[in-house]
Amino acid sequence: MSLLHATWLPAIRTPTSSGRPALLVWADTWRVAEPAGPGLTPATHPFTLSPDDLSAWLGERDLLPEGIIDATACLTLPSRTVKPRRKRGEPATTDDGTWTGLPLQAGEPIPKQTEW
Repeated sequence: MSLLHATWLPAIRTPTSSGRPALLVWADTWRVAEPAGPGLTPATHPFTLSPDDLSAWLGERDLLPEGIIDATACLTLPSRTVKPRRKRGEPATTDDGTWTGLPLQAGEPIPKQTEW
């Protein structure tokens, strides 16, 4: 694991939630990420640590509380545009409309134009 995150979620009652406020914890890990375009559902963050690996890491350090609830949340992160690589000699083309952003990393300067 390279970075542990947490945020408070408000108390929202839905058919699948308890309606109580909660602390959402997730982690990133170092790996090579490929840009992925939007789909019918939100994409998983390309650097996220799996829930099982996060639970194991927290458990090894006696940081895993009792009564934990596995959950997912859709969070929007600012991203930067990454131009697709071209093969040598290939002519430059106009934007083909595909999304090529990767999330900004901790400490990375925020560009003048970001996407969500």
